[in-house]
Amino acid sequence: MKKYVFFAVIFLAIAGLYGCGSMKNVPSDKIGMILTPTGWDQKVYTSGQVDLGQASTDGTQNVLYLVQKSGFQIKESFSNVEKEDHRCITGGDKSPFALDVRLLFALPDYTTAAGKTDLSRVIALGVPKEDSSDARIMNISVQSVYEQQAQMVVRNKIRMVCTQFKNFDEVWAANVPIGEETSTVFQKRIEKVVAQALVEAQVPLRVVSAFPSNLKQDDTITAAISATQSANERIKAIDEVVKYLDKDMTGNRTLVYQLQTMQEIVNKARENGHDTIIIAPGASLPGLLLKKEISK
Repeated sequence: MKKYVFFAVIFLAIAGLYGCGSMKNVPSDKIGMILTPTGWDQKVYTSGQVDLGQASTDGTQNVLYLVQKSGFQIKESFSNVEKEDHRCITGGDKSPFALDVRLLFALPDYTTAAGKTDLSRVIALGVPKEDSSDARIMNISVQSVYEQQAQMVVRNKIRMVCTQFKNFDEVWAANVPIGEETSTVFQKRIEKVVAQALVEAQVPLRVVSAFPSNLKQDDTITAAISATQSANERIKAIDEVVKYLDKDMTGNRTLVYQLQTMQEIVNKARENGHDTIIIAPGASLPGLLLKKEISK
């Protein structure tokens, strides 16, 4: 009888060490995978409870890794801030322009076998943070996986798209939907290269959309274009005035125009706090020049 009691005590001790489970919660906004001492168990756990089992005597144990269930959004800005120029440049006239691209990513399709493998890779690429309430639960930020593993490749790919256009006008035109299209040529090209960048970086995330916005040409170029347009308009105005004055054989139009011009000079001088002597048009000005010439 004592022998049976002895074995029963041993059995209960073993059951207490290995048999009792360790239940962990998977929140409704997250999914989880279990990392065993021999690797991922390739099962995705949704909201509910998961039994991790007890730790072995050698210290090995199962660990629950949690990751956000929904997709996430990243804004890539190509701008000129903090004395660093990160703007895109066109391939033709090499003009810089500012640009924001809002990227929406999703997790791999974990309902498939391949998707489960991809999800385990995404989790493995992340930097785990121990849960504040339980050392056997690790949290993974998918956004940090993108930032650490794929962001630089994605930004370089987007810059390459910008160089496919000769100038900013072409970029602007390519970012306008045609017909009943909901996306633009510019947007489609960005989505394509971002997907390629994820493949090259070996980050198995899915690109849902890439929306470009806040396109803005360099201020100096905009100012130069405005100045050129203003100068062209001024030349046209001067031509019209010359034609108008030439049609008057009496010279009255020219005289009136000169007086108006001089009055504008006086008004401008008064605004700046200066006194101006008005020299009337006619023979007096040549006379002054002649007098100056004789004095030599």
